[in-house]
Amino acid sequence: MPVYNAAPYLDAALESVLTQLGPDDELVAVDDGSTDGSWELLERQTDPRLKKTRQENQGAAMARNQALDLAAGDYLAFVDADDIALPGRFESPLRLMAENPDLCITGAGVRLIDQNGAALRDEITPQGDTNLRWITLFNSPFTFSTVTVRASALRFDPSVIPAEDYAYCADQLDQGRGVIQDEVLAAYRVHSGQVTKRKNDLLRESGNRISRRKIKERLGVDLPLDLVFLMRHLQAFGWERLSPEHHGDAQAAEATLFQLFALFKQDPSLDGEALAAIKQSLLRRP
Repeated sequence: MPVYNAAPYLDAALESVLTQLGPDDELVAVDDGSTDGSWELLERQTDPRLKKTRQENQGAAMARNQALDLAAGDYLAFVDADDIALPGRFESPLRLMAENPDLCITGAGVRLIDQNGAALRDEITPQGDTNLRWITLFNSPFTFSTVTVRASALRFDPSVIPAEDYAYCADQLDQGRGVIQDEVLAAYRVHSGQVTKRKNDLLRESGNRISRRKIKERLGVDLPLDLVFLMRHLQAFGWERLSPEHHGDAQAAEATLFQLFALFKQDPSLDGEALAAIKQSLLRRP
């Protein structure tokens, strides 16, 4: 759990995790130079299963890497300090991963809540491995407070802030299979202070660069960033939110998507039914 100026929500986040842990489990919380009293809240916690430390402000990627250095378990689950772990958050993915040794990353559905904790809606989009490999060429379908990996997991790349979670999940998926479970296992808090609200332009630019890298790594195709951006938009929203003056460029982006899919589907390990569904989704027109 990386912690940065999360004082209004931190106690609820900690309680939601600690109430689900067994006596031999641990919660590693790294305060990233908070200035709002978050560290003082952590210091007041006396639960012996809580490991807590503080660093100068370096961002969530470095805080998570610090937590990885301190973690002693065989499995690693991530929960942000403004979110809440719902019942089954840890037990369900751990059981799934124990039963499937080739699984290297799992996610789940989320319940959106407001800043006061009131439920807004549930978002559940289960995904199998083939879909995840396609989607992560362009975006991350994982909500990070639902992500669980094995102790052999990769580290976070601080150079891609603030989209380090997208890069992490996409890179982790290249180490083995992934799945998003058909369960709601975390509450994702929507509030004005979160990164997705404060750094929307930076998130988009960083996401474009990560997408371009994954397309080149997996499919061997190097594309310009403006084309990558349009493909990412089409993958996320279809033709919605595109003004008519962008339709010409979007048609070129859509044609490139078909070309990339032709390369993608050559992998014999991919699921045929999932590939057919992906192809059908590419047939959308304005």
